[in-house]
Amino acid sequence: MHNGIGALRSVTFATNAAGNGVGDLRLPPSAAAGLHGATNGIIWRLAGDTGASYDTACSTVVLD
Repeated sequence: MHNGIGALRSVTFATNAAGNGVGDLRLPPSAAAGLHGATNGIIWRLAGDTGASYDTACSTVVLD
């Protein structure tokens, strides 16, 4: 990522038999300083012990 935050490795989740899963990442306000109200792009990378296995398309996020 190129928005000043960098890569964060703090979300872990499990999937069901169909491969569906839910993850959540919460940042304290201090970690998002300067990004309030700005339009940001996020790419979620799903990775295992062997490295990256899937990158999502870029999602637009606006922090409020």
